[in-house]
Amino acid sequence: MIFAGVTVDRGHSANCGEKRIICYGLLVGQVVVVGYTPRGADRHVFGMRKANEREKARLAPLFEV
Repeated sequence: MIFAGVTVDRGHSANCGEKRIICYGLLVGQVVVVGYTPRGADRHVFGMRKANEREKARLAPLFEV
């Protein structure tokens, strides 16, 4: 589960009326990028993809991969 381990959140402003957050985390050993918006105590995920090579190189030390 992505949010159970170490994550790196980066705020993202959009003119859509809600707070959107871009989060980097690990899913089965793969660095992924998840976009979500907080909904009470939950997170509504609106997108997810594998991190590109540049993102993986920058974040690998944080995730020890």
